[in-house]
Amino acid sequence: MEYVYGKNTVIELIKSKNEVAGIYLEDKQSKKPYFKEIFVELKKSGRSIPVGYKSREELIKLSGSPENQGVIAEVPGFKKMSLGGFLKENKNVEKSFLFLLDCIHDPHNMGAIIRSAYAMGVTGCVVFDKRSAKINSTVAKTSAGALFHIPIICASGVLEAIANLKNDGYQILGCEMTAEKNVFDEDFTKGKYAVILGNEGEGLAGKTSAKVDREVRIPMPGQFESLNVSVTAGILAYEYMRQNVKN
Repeated sequence: MEYVYGKNTVIELIKSKNEVAGIYLEDKQSKKPYFKEIFVELKKSGRSIPVGYKSREELIKLSGSPENQGVIAEVPGFKKMSLGGFLKENKNVEKSFLFLLDCIHDPHNMGAIIRSAYAMGVTGCVVFDKRSAKINSTVAKTSAGALFHIPIICASGVLEAIANLKNDGYQILGCEMTAEKNVFDEDFTKGKYAVILGNEGEGLAGKTSAKVDREVRIPMPGQFESLNVSVTAGILAYEYMRQNVKN
């Protein structure tokens, strides 16, 4: 079992299709009015999820964090799908936009990327068995619960994932500060794209860089070497949304 924590994270979990074994609230009397939103969302969802009360100490022990806001939920795991399953399920889709999270080892960055991706309508995020942070409660909390609403697609290796995506008609983009092409000159209004986001301290690995269709950059007038990878993801996701939003 895994535990996720935080009021907003648990509310988004309730709204999702992710299985929930139980919800635990802090038994402090003054906290009770604060939990009204949880019960409202449970009623709206129609889901039969048991709710219990525990002490602050018990909640910290279970969640592993004193920042749990007095709300935790027990889940048997996090909903994920294979890349093959995703491609099969979306075989007739003509437009798609994915993030490939290569060497994103910080769960806070991972969660922030997933949050921006979901908010801006990105199709899904591809994570890798040995080259990505583990999907856990920290990722869930940092994503503010977006983790439960966007497809998390698992692949064994980035080169294999690139090959499979290319076979399915995806254009593979690498985001590098040294690239010649400006990302704002890309046309994301049609077709399928997968953007590789690497660790900002290392950039794209050599073998990975050799497999992309082209590299793009985010122009920065300030004299600075790079952006945090989650900020880069937010800018790319917003550009995708901006080009596709219908006024």
